[in-house]
Amino acid sequence: MSKALFLGASALVGGSLAISATAAPGPGALQRLAKHSLAVSKGADHRRVNLARGKVKTTETATVVLPGFGSRAVIGVIEDVPVADGGHQKATITDRGQTTTFEYVPASNTLTISGAGGDVAVAQNPDHSYSVNGRRAGNGAAAVALLRKTPTWKAASPHSVVLAYSYAQHPNMAAKGSNEAQNPAVPPAVCSIFEDFCEAALCDKSPSKACRITMTKKKAKPTKKVIR
Repeated sequence: MSKALFLGASALVGGSLAISATAAPGPGALQRLAKHSLAVSKGADHRRVNLARGKVKTTETATVVLPGFGSRAVIGVIEDVPVADGGHQKATITDRGQTTTFEYVPASNTLTISGAGGDVAVAQNPDHSYSVNGRRAGNGAAAVALLRKTPTWKAASPHSVVLAYSYAQHPNMAAKGSNEAQNPAVPPAVCSIFEDFCEAALCDKSPSKACRITMTKKKAKPTKKVIR
């Protein structure tokens, strides 16, 4: 499938959501992107450079639009390392002079978020629970509840998190055949592994309608049994 078709397919709900990176997203990524009323458009200065030892570096100034927060030009720098050298993926995002870094290390299955408040390590455990700086969380939502208490996450701008979410839908660009979404040799995208965490993190920072519906859904009140 061509990139143009992927760009069109992503705009299914609430406006256009263009895919920022050059690789096609992995299975299920389009559905996750489509349900959020957000807009992320690839920058005109989008540039991909192949570095030594197969490393790939992508830079751009993307346009990120959030309802209620407005539109911003956000700088993204993505660095992908080949699987043979660890397969690390790093996104450095700068929004109005404030930089937040998201780095994924496959060997430890850990996503480290760094910024003005220091570093926070989010690891996914073998049972799909999480650890946030060593504190256990049963699922992605619980992990974000712990993350929310850290200065690093508090300082991260909503626009930066939305752009990071967009980047994390794509496989490692340094992996051979990364443009082929169905290629089993390509490691899955970060948000395919940390799926429930990614969704909870996005919802914590964005005004997505899909998030609001989930968060405001009220539980039915139990009916009292009348004894006569």
